[in-house]
Amino acid sequence: NYTFKKLIDDYFVYVLVIITFFTLLVLALFFAFDKLIKYYSYDELTKLLSRKNLTKYYEKMKKESIAKKQNLSFLLFDIDDFTHINDFYGQECSDLVIKQIASTILKILNDSGVVFRSGGEEFFAIIKLDYNNAIELAERCRKIIENQTIEYNFTKIKVSISVAITDNREDLTLDDLFFNVQKLLSIAKYKGKNRMQGKLEK
Repeated sequence: NYTFKKLIDDYFVYVLVIITFFTLLVLALFFAFDKLIKYYSYDELTKLLSRKNLTKYYEKMKKESIAKKQNLSFLLFDIDDFTHINDFYGQECSDLVIKQIASTILKILNDSGVVFRSGGEEFFAIIKLDYNNAIELAERCRKIIENQTIEYNFTKIKVSISVAITDNREDLTLDDLFFNVQKLLSIAKYKGKNRMQGKLEK
């Protein structure tokens, strides 16, 4: 006979199944959302912050620098002759080069600021240093990468970077800054690559 006790037992089993289902659903949605956030926040290859986050970090760091009367500087790194590396060694090797250079830049900059992958072989950094100290840090990055050797399929590959650097002005937008460092980077490339180019004197 279907007793009252059996009815209660079935009810609790039913409730338990429903609670378990919704708990698993919430956990699945949470992990999916977390993965989505990481996908949009970080570059998949280098694990650096992606360019999508650049405006948010720039506005935040700019406000903090004004409030604390701190300096900000901006560095744009570009791997020299990257097209040749990709064409000669292939995409697997060029991906390895990008990862290695990104890791080196991140390690050297350490807690000085944040680094983004701004393009294919380009990296943009916002650092909490004045212009002169930022120049020293940029030159250190350039020299260390110049002396590195990247091994791929028993082949040792030498890579260099060009670096452009400028400082912050309150009247400049992020687009203005990008335009300025892109122009400086073009000058560094024109002058022979594997070099650092600071802001132009007026």
